[in-house]
Amino acid sequence: VAPILIQKGAYRELADYAQATLDDFESENLFSEDNHTTRLRLRIFRINSLLKLLRLEQALKELEIFCEELDMYHRQNFNEFAFHFYANKVFALKLARRIDEAQAVLDEAFLQKEILKNGTPEVFLLISQADQYFSKQDYEKAILTLNRLIKHSHFSKLDAEIRLFVQIFRVVNFYEAGQHKQVADTAKSIRRSFRNLLKDEFYEKTTKFLEILLRMNTAAVEGKKVFLKAALRNFTEAYPPSEIGDNQIILYELYLQSKLNPEYSYYQLLCNKALQAVS
Repeated sequence: VAPILIQKGAYRELADYAQATLDDFESENLFSEDNHTTRLRLRIFRINSLLKLLRLEQALKELEIFCEELDMYHRQNFNEFAFHFYANKVFALKLARRIDEAQAVLDEAFLQKEILKNGTPEVFLLISQADQYFSKQDYEKAILTLNRLIKHSHFSKLDAEIRLFVQIFRVVNFYEAGQHKQVADTAKSIRRSFRNLLKDEFYEKTTKFLEILLRMNTAAVEGKKVFLKAALRNFTEAYPPSEIGDNQIILYELYLQSKLNPEYSYYQLLCNKALQAVS
């Protein structure tokens, strides 16, 4: 049932289905040490669905239950499922404007040897760490984290799409840090390394965002002004809005909006968007 609902994007139905199934199993005393993974997977389905729906407080309550369930049966499934707990909690806390708490959870995650045994979870934690620094406008640390990320032995094992979005995110941070040559050089490398991917019309929005970013970078170097208002209007008219939690790491239209209205940081706009989506 769950894969069908996910494919349909029926996250409200999936959250309800997962809860109903958990309740049924609990009432019939069907859970045991042998099928504990079933309980944990159902809990993850519910948490992920609530996060997709941006029901952050509900998701955080479910995460506390999930944490207790991870400790059951001498933590027999901790190695397999702990990453889901930490990654989702960081995401939920960040959107709930509790970014310092999110950082504390992330710091704790990096201390879990069970998670770091497999390099792929560590790679995703590094993406989350870079995003944390970006949200705090600490672009230098974000760049250092992203540099560490792309040198990681498991980075090359990620899907090409995720690697592309990481590199685009690097360009954004280079621009914010005033490293204009790195912006141009990295953009050139992206166009070369991801040439075939960028030919796909699905990534046309990403290509256009990179073009606008390069125009902003050139203008900054030459001391000129970019007509960003018109660029943002055309961008939002041409492409559907990105969803919070998409693989692209940041929402391109929100980032451009933050450059047009500097009194609002990208992180403030992101949290506002999350709040508006629920209300």
